[in-house]
Amino acid sequence: AVRRGLPTEAVAALAPPLLLASVALPLAAARWTAGPRPLSSAFLWGFRLRLALNPLTYVVLRCVEAAPASRRAYRAYAALALLREAGSTLMFTSMMAFFARVADPGLGGTYMTLLNTLANVGAKWPPSLALWGLGALAGASGDPLRVELLACTAAGGLWVVGFPAFLRRLEAVPRERWRPGARKAS
Repeated sequence: AVRRGLPTEAVAALAPPLLLASVALPLAAARWTAGPRPLSSAFLWGFRLRLALNPLTYVVLRCVEAAPASRRAYRAYAALALLREAGSTLMFTSMMAFFARVADPGLGGTYMTLLNTLANVGAKWPPSLALWGLGALAGASGDPLRVELLACTAAGGLWVVGFPAFLRRLEAVPRERWRPGARKAS
């Protein structure tokens, strides 16, 4: 948004409200993630929300470009940031709830740490790939952001179609099978 004209001070002013939201949103999400299926419910809702924000991101950034100092552009960007935070919180909280459900209590926090580390590794490469993609598209004619948003939205749409069944299968695995050393039933 800053590169599109929104004042740096305006973006920085969002940090305190977003910090409060990042503290309050997990409390609100707890009721959705406390059940037996946190991935196929709350995680998918968060993912779908973030996916739906892709086209809105493009529209908001165009609004910011057209009138960077306007309150309308700032409010649109603030709403987008808050909705993105809500989606991210739903996804993160549901993963932690799932990890807490399947982790072996005999290992303490070690198993949770391992699962969280694997989730973090899986969550860190897509933004790096997206930034690389923007750089690679920068030399092409047209709008690289629009091309990347369309490609990522299409990929996310395919994920929403194919991945929920996998999440449901993960949640259906008996807790005992998640324990280290557990053998597959013959």
